Amino acid sequence: MSEKKYCKDCNKNVKHEEFHHQGNRCKKCRSQKSKNRIDALTGIQYAKHLLHQSCIRALERCRRNEKKHYRGVEIDWEKPLDMKNALMEKEDFWYEWLRLTEVYEISGRKDTLRPTLDRIEADIEKGGHYMLSNIQALPHGENTVKGVGTKCKVMFIKNLRPFRVADYESMEAVMKELGISGRNVLNVIKNSGRMHEIDSAYSVFVQTIDGQLKVQDTPSYKAVITMKKFLVDNVTGKEYLIGIRQNSFYTYGIWFNESQMMPE
Repeated sequence: MSEKKYCKDCNKNVKHEEFHHQGNRCKKCRSQKSKNRIDALTGIQYAKHLLHQSCIRALERCRRNEKKHYRGVEIDWEKPLDMKNALMEKEDFWYEWLRLTEVYEISGRKDTLRPTLDRIEADIEKGGHYMLSNIQALPHGENTVKGVGTKCKVMFIKNLRPFRVADYESMEAVMKELGISGRNVLNVIKNSGRMHEIDSAYSVFVQTIDGQLKVQDTPSYKAVITMKKFLVDNVTGKEYLIGIRQNSFYTYGIWFNESQMMPE
């Protein structure tokens, strides 16, 4: 039988492996206590916390060198605290970080509005490293768009009919042309197979070159196919409808290629 220890917070005896080595509480209670402490932070203290966490993640990305977009990226600091302090001393950055934190809090801490660290120049051959002169604060939504350099194909829909297919170098280029801010980027998801309404004039489908339709939990659309049978008078050319039948099915998304485009 495994040894059990008493947690003073939940008043339960828990297994040794579920108990944290400090604080006389189980890991679950310790995690909840930490979450409550963070949730209670506001204003400057919360901004400092977010910045420190972002610095930790930046250092981890560079050290692991696993993600494609961060291979070869260097960072000027060895400790997240040193990085945080340096950024806080850069007035224009710190004021913008405070502003974004306030917007994030007002939104109810919506993830797309969370302040993040962005490398202004991302190309490492052009100095795209984590250094003081190359870091700015951006909402997570805008940073996500900027960080995706995958080529995309966009089908434009007007009056429920496709009228144009265009190629773009990145999602950032797509968003710029469509006039959509990074705050709304998660509403226009590539490879979702879903039609995204831009305004009352038109909608779009966005997919990456050589991409695949994302797996959906539930169907996105109900498709209806109408089949009509006509009798044609060979003399007059007049058509007489003699039968009509409809079949329907649910689809998890729509995928297209330019060969499917119908002439106007």
